[in-house]
Amino acid sequence: MSVKAKQNEPQILKEQYSARHCYNGAQLFFVLSWLCCIAITILAIFFENKNVELCAYIIAIITVFEFLFERINQWYIKFGSAYRMKIDDYLFGWDYQEYYCDISVDFLTAFSNIIARLHKKRYLKQIRNTENDKPRGVKDWYRLEAGMTKEDEIKSCQSENIKFDKIISTVHIYFVITLAICFFAILLKVDNKGLMFCSFISVTIKILSYVIDIYQYIKCKNKRDCVLAQIQNSTYDLELVKKLQEVINHRRQLSMVPFSIIHYFVNKFQSHSEN
Repeated sequence: MSVKAKQNEPQILKEQYSARHCYNGAQLFFVLSWLCCIAITILAIFFENKNVELCAYIIAIITVFEFLFERINQWYIKFGSAYRMKIDDYLFGWDYQEYYCDISVDFLTAFSNIIARLHKKRYLKQIRNTENDKPRGVKDWYRLEAGMTKEDEIKSCQSENIKFDKIISTVHIYFVITLAICFFAILLKVDNKGLMFCSFISVTIKILSYVIDIYQYIKCKNKRDCVLAQIQNSTYDLELVKKLQEVINHRRQLSMVPFSIIHYFVNKFQSHSEN
């Protein structure tokens, strides 16, 4: 059976919805963690000369929440990437692994059933709709033409994953870097050095973790481009194709998850260009 047909099987649609649900959850807690940084910055500016000790305690509490939100974000990314890895292995006709991201296949299946039950209305709408419908759906996730060979379908799926990721990740990186610069610029204006130090610790840890994510992404991107160049300069080589898929899967596990709104507009632009 072709990838085009297999991607719309009920279980695959359920797992695609589950993956989207997890990545949306990751984005939510990513935003909440940054809101904690904003709250810390506001406290440092407006309360630097009033109840400094109380303000320091509140900043410490917010920092704890920021840490928890970041951990939940990581948890969602782990599940989202596990679903996408499992789906691709099935679509490409490759052997299932026993575990994806240290999560068993049986648990992923059971968890997708729970997600579908808890969000039944949204789930039923999304499995009927495509990416271009309202609301956005998960049907026809990969845009494939009828009559393509299995090898061409796999190449097309991988190319689609890479193309979208390059654009949306670049936009996402610039957005967060701009946000980080604004935070530091504001905090440097705080006169109370003790309060500024407390605030800087919280925000700096957040910024540094993101700098590490960007570094890992660039490293992954360079490796991906290298393998992609090897594939383009040779005939179809299953070993190279699987090597590229490993890099794609590694990218999926990185903490840097671009906002879905960026993906939406990029997808709209791509569809408009093709038409």
